[in-house]
Amino acid sequence: MIDRVKALWLPGLATFALSVTSHWALRGVRSWRGGVIGFKLWGNLAVYLYLDCLYLLALAFIGAIGAYWSFRAGGRPRHRVLAALFPAFWQLIVLASLTRRASPLGRMTLSSVVISAFLDRAVIPGLALLLGALAFLGRARRQAPSG
Repeated sequence: MIDRVKALWLPGLATFALSVTSHWALRGVRSWRGGVIGFKLWGNLAVYLYLDCLYLLALAFIGAIGAYWSFRAGGRPRHRVLAALFPAFWQLIVLASLTRRASPLGRMTLSSVVISAFLDRAVIPGLALLLGALAFLGRARRQAPSG
């Protein structure tokens, strides 16, 4: 198997599958989950975020799992980061394509809905995934002594 597949794509796809599974599994949990936070950026542009604390905590562990898998497969630090951030990149791609299609001129427009979606679905979960992956970014994989 190609090294890039072992160190990047398999851990990245597993990270994505775990994040989707945990999102759906944690939807029914009724403990303290967070809430809606709203703030004004400039002019009439306001952003509202729904922060699900349990899901963000689960994402930190999932990011650590993806980075660890990539680390064990001999991935470089950039492979570890990409494997951990795979769900956030997927959300960025989906949101960018949906935003582009929704715009009448075929280009992205800044609105509170677009900014809220990017922050709520890609940036904040990406930070949680990266927080979990930080433990496995500084170490170099030691090669077993031959002989």
